[in-house]
Amino acid sequence: MATNGTKIPSIPPIPSNTDPQLKTYLNAIDEALKVRLGTLGDPKDRAVTVRELIDTGLAENFKENPFDPNAGTPENTFIPTERVDVTIPPDVTGFSGAGAFQKIILSWDLAQFGNFAFTEVWRHTSNNIGSATRIDTTRAQVYADTVDVDSDFYYWVRHVSTSNIFGQFTNGINVTTSKISNSNVTDFITTGALTAAQIATGTITAASGVIADAAISTAKIQDSAITTAKIGNANITSAKIDSAAITTAKINNAAVDTLKIANQAVSVPATVQTSASTATTQTNSHTFTVTSDDVSGGNTIQLVGWLTFFSVHLDTGGSHIDIKVNGTQVATFHQNSSGGVTPFINICASWSQSVTSAGSYTLQFDCRADASRTNQSTSGSIGTYFFAKR
Repeated sequence: MATNGTKIPSIPPIPSNTDPQLKTYLNAIDEALKVRLGTLGDPKDRAVTVRELIDTGLAENFKENPFDPNAGTPENTFIPTERVDVTIPPDVTGFSGAGAFQKIILSWDLAQFGNFAFTEVWRHTSNNIGSATRIDTTRAQVYADTVDVDSDFYYWVRHVSTSNIFGQFTNGINVTTSKISNSNVTDFITTGALTAAQIATGTITAASGVIADAAISTAKIQDSAITTAKIGNANITSAKIDSAAITTAKINNAAVDTLKIANQAVSVPATVQTSASTATTQTNSHTFTVTSDDVSGGNTIQLVGWLTFFSVHLDTGGSHIDIKVNGTQVATFHQNSSGGVTPFINICASWSQSVTSAGSYTLQFDCRADASRTNQSTSGSIGTYFFAKR
């Protein structure tokens, strides 16, 4: 095949001796040929050659030798050139975003250009497209980004053509996921609306931070709302009860029985009745216990008592009534006599002793005569005592 253009020969004039009818026909062919060659008439009506198609880039070359009789007759005898559209895609319009709880929904107007391929979606934590990352592409005009709760991102989009030509980025938009409020929840809990039925066992605890310190006041607790079943064993200690908080009005009649009082926490009078005796000393004693709770936090147990005697008959001389705790004398009462049998009559006196440590204690009342004296007889109440913390 020639690679250079073929020279077209000139057409000679029609001979003058040509038959008139043939001459008319040949004149018509001459005019039509000149129009197609572009030498006559409007140049837009001339014919386009394959060479011109190849030279302008509209075709590459012949698929095969069109002059080869064995090549057959293909539909196209030349290869058309694939044209690349380098037009920049139009800007994205109508770009917006909305946050759900764990979704961010982006949308924009439908892309309306012929060689549209897809739309790119870019994201970053700040308004900086240079640091953003392409997270996806889509041919739709809406995109849902799955994110964590309480997320905050910036987004950009741009169109891309089938020729891989990129459009301009949109301005960045900032979108934050939604938070739960009373407008999002049908049964929203308002002040005072939380009932026992709405709280599952163990769901809301002090450690969870749902209930602020001191948020539950007396006004928030209905009468009789706290029952024995709601209070764990030993949960109410001395530190939980204000001073003088339990009054007579708070204790029903017969509500406190023996089982509610710790061993010897409330004492009963220690008494003795004796007949005449010649013993120098007569003793009455009573044992009590001080627990670790009684003296916790630096508390001191104050042992307070009264001594009451109707009569103590001793012989001539002095006589004593001694009070001892674990053998240690804590108080004594003395009566002197100048002669004869002198009664120790109608004694009523108070005494006290501090106890600072837990343990078992013995309280002892001794009636004795002075040295070399003989006890004649004693009768009456030796004494009464009780505990008091301070």
